[in-house]
Amino acid sequence: MRLLTISPDVPGIGLASLAMCLHNLIGRMPVIIKSRLGEGVMVEDGAVNDGEQLCNELDCALFDDMGDVIRTNVNMGKHTGLPIFISPVRDREGNNVAAIGIIDTSGMLTLKEFVDVTTRVRMQLQMWPP
Repeated sequence: MRLLTISPDVPGIGLASLAMCLHNLIGRMPVIIKSRLGEGVMVEDGAVNDGEQLCNELDCALFDDMGDVIRTNVNMGKHTGLPIFISPVRDREGNNVAAIGIIDTSGMLTLKEFVDVTTRVRMQLQMWPP
């Protein structure tokens, strides 16, 4: 059986399948994901791309411990000015090991919807492995 492992040093490509899953769940809006020490990847239009240009936003959730969900705007690249919702992924001890961001290209994602999605993902990750 193949496992998805989320740890502080997993490379971005190791998280790409989770990003693709979220991308498809939320109407194919761009998703960026980064582990604490690894590089980031972005899934956009059904393809995995380099996400390093948006890692500054994700680093807020990883290193500043600003709470569960951060809503800010993208500050560089082609999505500059668009809202981005960012949530840390925590291990069982509560340490931030990764961060996931969703760029709201539709203007329709509410903070409540984002919190609901990230809560479900966190619950599933905490229960795995069984």
